[in-house]
Amino acid sequence: MKHWTLDDIGWQRFDPALVNPEVVALVKSAAMVERNGDDYALYLKSVFADDPDFTAAADRWALEEVQHGDALGRWASLADPSFDYSGCFARYRAGYQIDVRADASTRGSRSGELVARCIVETGTSSYYTALADASAERAAVVAAECESQGLPLAALIEASDAVVVAAPTAHHFALAEQVLRAGRHVFIEKPIAATLAEADALVALAEAQGLVLQVGHIERYSAAIQTLRREMGGFAPRALEATRVAPFRPRSLDVSVVLDLMIHDIDLVLSLVDAPLVDVRAVGARLASGLPDYVVAQLRFENGAQAQITASRVAVAMERRLRLLGDGGEIRVDFLARELRALRPLSPSRGGAAPDENMPGWGRDEATWTEHDSLEAELRAFMASIQHAVPVEANSAVARAALATALRIEAALG
Repeated sequence: MKHWTLDDIGWQRFDPALVNPEVVALVKSAAMVERNGDDYALYLKSVFADDPDFTAAADRWALEEVQHGDALGRWASLADPSFDYSGCFARYRAGYQIDVRADASTRGSRSGELVARCIVETGTSSYYTALADASAERAAVVAAECESQGLPLAALIEASDAVVVAAPTAHHFALAEQVLRAGRHVFIEKPIAATLAEADALVALAEAQGLVLQVGHIERYSAAIQTLRREMGGFAPRALEATRVAPFRPRSLDVSVVLDLMIHDIDLVLSLVDAPLVDVRAVGARLASGLPDYVVAQLRFENGAQAQITASRVAVAMERRLRLLGDGGEIRVDFLARELRALRPLSPSRGGAAPDENMPGWGRDEATWTEHDSLEAELRAFMASIQHAVPVEANSAVARAALATALRIEAALG
């Protein structure tokens, strides 16, 4: 059964002025491969002839694949009216034929066939995502949804006083450099860049131009961390345990879990321990992507403080916790429950603490917080730095330190 039809697509919105000529050839090629899905399904059904469930699934899959090809072909015909989709496909099929009567997989085994199929489908998904991201047509749709205007990069920078770079990490440097060289302030999603050399170049360029460079270490602007800092007072942690884990989602797989999730807690730990980092050890593994998906890192600082940070994007359930231990007692934070609990010496300044009956002179207290939009808070801070010269909290120095530590952790994985 088809889940959609060509008539469900809003072809009337097609605007040839938004077409990138370099993309048209890619779409034409993809249309040929997708439309040939029915032949590939016949091949699969022959290889798996003894599995009726599989052959039925292959038939359903072929319907979708052929329709994908027809949709791409129609788009290409709109973009290039001289494109003869049917004629081109006839020539493609005449020059490339699958042995639809094969009784054994050409990959060497049926399991190899399935692995190859999964790899192709994963690559196809990435291919179409890249096409969409590169499309001015898609940019126009997103701009309309945001009541804004879709512009090419150079025109967008020219029309702006400040620019937010929210792209895969590998592109942070090239985009931010272009923004800074144009004399515009820049906000870069974390991490600041992919390498320390790139980070240093951006920092130097921003300083030379007298421009604001802020990095998206969003936790610094969260209600939870603001509450923690307020409750800590003069508490100096000697041992820190941070946990940030979540079930797998296919996002941000261009970087390891260290640069994806752990970097938030790296920045937090570095901000709580006022001492140089002297040693890093780490273990981790790849489970669902080509890069480490869970990592446990141990950090040792010059003042004797130690931290263990656990990050995973392949966990059974979501968990976000922080535990601080020191001469002043213990502070625990459960970010999901919005709960802070502390055990520390009784003090007149914390009159609400309940004395601990088993520890004379010590008391227990709790705190909570009301969530706010941390993203809005960090962007408001960015604007305040530009308009009123308010010091940047998530500045280039803290961003570089977080990146340097993250890269040391990745190197420690071996």
